[in-house]
Amino acid sequence: RGDQWGTLREGGQRASQVFDTQSQAIQSGRQMARRGQGELLIHGQDGRIRARDSYGNDPCPPKCWRRLKFDPLTRIVPSEI
Repeated sequence: RGDQWGTLREGGQRASQVFDTQSQAIQSGRQMARRGQGELLIHGQDGRIRARDSYGNDPCPPKCWRRLKFDPLTRIVPSEI
């Protein structure tokens, strides 16, 4: 949004809030996603998704965790990898 950053709920047409920095917008968006148990999508200046975080309602861990044999609860990777 020009030289400002905004938060936008899924399906929304206008920003819920507007901030001077991307980090302020990310912090606010993260809180919104946690409260709504949704997903946070972080876009770069070019509009492309550069990161995403999910807060609740995950049917299972991401495939990459299973492929790496990573335990998401303990955040430990077994030594046999």
